[in-house]
Amino acid sequence: MRQIADEIGLNLNTVLRAYSELQRDGLIRSTRGKGAVVIRSAPVVSPPANPGAEGCSDSIDEIIATAVERALSAGLNPSDVLARTQAAIDSAGTRAPTGPAVVVLAAPVWRARVFADALRAIGLGRVRAASPQGAIAANEIVVLPVFGVTAPESDAVGAPTLTVSVQLDRASIRELLELDPRAVVAVVAGDEVAAKWLSDAVAGYAGSARINRLVAETQAEAEVGEASVVVVEAGMPNGGRLISAARLIMAGVSIPISFAESLGELAETLKQ
Repeated sequence: MRQIADEIGLNLNTVLRAYSELQRDGLIRSTRGKGAVVIRSAPVVSPPANPGAEGCSDSIDEIIATAVERALSAGLNPSDVLARTQAAIDSAGTRAPTGPAVVVLAAPVWRARVFADALRAIGLGRVRAASPQGAIAANEIVVLPVFGVTAPESDAVGAPTLTVSVQLDRASIRELLELDPRAVVAVVAGDEVAAKWLSDAVAGYAGSARINRLVAETQAEAEVGEASVVVVEAGMPNGGRLISAARLIMAGVSIPISFAESLGELAETLKQ
């Protein structure tokens, strides 16, 4: 990975994160001392939005089938898959998701998934992502992520709702602090609000005044020009073409741990 980082001129952390995401998506298998190899990918099956909905069993069967196929593709034999599945079932029984049922509403939906992951990172287990047009279950609390002080628009009328101000994650901040303040930076985000928020963060942490702000639905649509550094909102699909830049930073987000307490308090109030 260090060799690749040197050859293509990227920060090592960026390369490490790329490998991690490829392995998470089931596209490669990494073995200590042997490197990483490409494995046969299986279609990604999204979990059902409402576990109690009709047809849920079919979706669950597809998820299990996909997991088994990936395990076999990774070189495990059926008995190993069975043993590991039983171990996972035993483990899940002791750590089943707890806490309030939460739905993160954001557009585009890839952004909602990023925010849902950030909520899980602070200890929330029952979290799903949805677009603002998605259906809300009766027992769910709606979370609306906020960039800066700009409140998002939402049609989730009547559902208990909390807003949360998102922050850059520590890895992104470290990379921005390493930037040369004279660098020409292109900031790519899914809409103007996020692009401005991200540009302000780049200016604050990197001290760069030469920022080109771009809005795009995919990375392939972003014309970054001669920018030596490109900062992309994490989760944005690549659209089939990778951005070419001397340094690429995928700007992830985090959510304050204290927000979990606010959710818990709201959930208790609703129970009463």
